[in-house]
Amino acid sequence: LDGLASFKDPALNPLYLQHLLRGLHEALKDKRHIDWASVLDLAADLATRKSGQNPAIKDPEQDYEGVYGDIARLLELGFDSDRANLSVARSDAGRDILLQILAQPVGTIERRYIDGDHDATAASINTFHGQALHALNRYLIFRWSLLSPGDTLRPVAGVRDLFSAEIQASLDKLLASQDVTPAIHAALG
Repeated sequence: LDGLASFKDPALNPLYLQHLLRGLHEALKDKRHIDWASVLDLAADLATRKSGQNPAIKDPEQDYEGVYGDIARLLELGFDSDRANLSVARSDAGRDILLQILAQPVGTIERRYIDGDHDATAASINTFHGQALHALNRYLIFRWSLLSPGDTLRPVAGVRDLFSAEIQASLDKLLASQDVTPAIHAALG
């Protein structure tokens, strides 16, 4: 993973980035070590890019909409403490990346789900907003599991403490948006 910085090149087709992220996801599924510092650095950069800016890319699934979803899926798996060596500080960096993804406007793929006759649950797992919300839920579970390892009666207040002001503000902004989608509601439900 020494070469991850080279994937920050804005001229690189997002499709290549998707395949890189999917390869990292597969490596994590196989319980291989991930250099989270490099991965999070790249993901933080990619999460700020805007989809739909390159007229040469016709398929939104091959644009940054797909990258956002792949980042969310990788982080969701990374928040599984049995699979990853993700520290608390790095998990918080992952949370911040997810909040950046949630701040992205509704994309073409999600718009298809809004305008079409799609089940909200399907939309929540097939759109980057829904995937980011699922990953954010997994982050909360991951962090809660670290409060008192082995204590099956952890206080519910601990979860409220993890539901930080940043997460609350991001969710409030998302729900107040004109573009609240079935994906968002299904994932929040």
